[in-house]
Amino acid sequence: MTRRRSLTDDQVREIRAAHQPGVRGAGYESLARVYGVGASTIRDILTYRSLYAMAAESGAPAARTTTQGAMHV
Repeated sequence: MTRRRSLTDDQVREIRAAHQPGVRGAGYESLARVYGVGASTIRDILTYRSLYAMAAESGAPAARTTTQGAMHV
């Protein structure tokens, strides 16, 4: 099993700034390829669905959740 890639707070901010719905090369799939993560990760960051995405906005250390819901810092 491969290790998941972690994004930095700066990368999360870059993703939010770069996203332009409907513009070729600035959607979920394109950003996912650039940052080496899944399109669902990009979607979760942009829609504030993950704790990972919220940490970047609050200045708190980046955190992610596992499939069991446990939080890792």
